[in-house]
Amino acid sequence: MKSKIFAIFVTLYITLTHTSEISIRFSQPHDVPALYALNENVLDEYFGPTLITGYPEYFANNEPLLLQFCDSWNDMFKILLREGINNLDNHHILVASQNEDPNNIIGLCAFTKENDSLYLQYLIVSEKSRGQGTGKKLLDNALSMYPDVRTCWLETIANANEKTHAFYERYGFTTTKELCTLVEYVPNTHIIYTLNIKK
Repeated sequence: MKSKIFAIFVTLYITLTHTSEISIRFSQPHDVPALYALNENVLDEYFGPTLITGYPEYFANNEPLLLQFCDSWNDMFKILLREGINNLDNHHILVASQNEDPNNIIGLCAFTKENDSLYLQYLIVSEKSRGQGTGKKLLDNALSMYPDVRTCWLETIANANEKTHAFYERYGFTTTKELCTLVEYVPNTHIIYTLNIKK
């Protein structure tokens, strides 16, 4: 009986340890369908509701505008993928997968470097994989690629986005509350965060 319990314990331990592994790598052309699916899921389950809650005057009773906004983002996302997968002009995309399974992409980080600054274009993690350190690991890997980087900055939804803000603030980002516009027909939806890196 003891050996049976021990075997169950070992199996459970190996399973839990194995499932918590997160691998980070550069995106490849064969990742495109999985990256599209991840983006669509995050738009549906997170960004859409966040925009409705944060900007009810624009989106709460205007599904066509929300769809237009998401379509605009999808157009930008296609450009990010093309540039990042082909590593054009210092554009990169890192992907996170669980258990080193390249087909199980749970997060992505798209970024570009210019001089001593890193611009974080997009950092997302699937809903089921949040809170496991995936976002931090993606960001750590992006920043470690360029030892000369002194500043990292990004734009994220300004209102009703507390969990995202808390993630960046825990990492060390700060904001002056400066607002910016992602798409021209819905002004001031995003806020700028900056990380100063001391070497």
